Amino acid sequence: MDDRTRGRRLGAAVVLAAVLLAGCGGGGTTTGGTSSPALTSSAGGGGGGGGEGLTSGTAHVEISGATSRTLDLTLDLGFTNWFPQGMNLVWTQGDEHLTISGTSAPGSHATGGTGAEAMSLNMAIVTDQGLHPFESGAGECTVDLTASSAGEVAGTFQCSGLPSTVSTETIDASGSFSAT
Repeated sequence: MDDRTRGRRLGAAVVLAAVLLAGCGGGGTTTGGTSSPALTSSAGGGGGGGGEGLTSGTAHVEISGATSRTLDLTLDLGFTNWFPQGMNLVWTQGDEHLTISGTSAPGSHATGGTGAEAMSLNMAIVTDQGLHPFESGAGECTVDLTASSAGEVAGTFQCSGLPSTVSTETIDASGSFSAT
């Protein structure tokens, strides 16, 4: 495994851990009177708390704004721990990637939020200036989960004004994704 792949996976794991700890309070959650255990499984592990490692999937991304691109990515890292605990999905093609992390509850979710409702979307794409990261955590994107279970996640996303983390550039992006 090269350093970039290791770095993407470590970064994705850190994001997932932060989302899940915020949602679980570190020791489980209570939603509507139903308790769920704290997350104990790791990516690809499929153990404790009903977690599942996801091993195949694709993402299609249409980008406009500061740059115009179409990306077709394959699942590199996928983990879901059925609602309310969360998911972390990373699709890649070369150096480019799309990461969606947060709640695994079916339905429409704006990026941002806290606890069990948190959702984030980030991507890195090649532009004229090289590899360029974009990140949403303040409502720039809406993620619609059309399928969401311990062994499958699928949906669409729409972003407007997705900001770069290294410049003032923004992009608009939309697409679909799946992981099983």
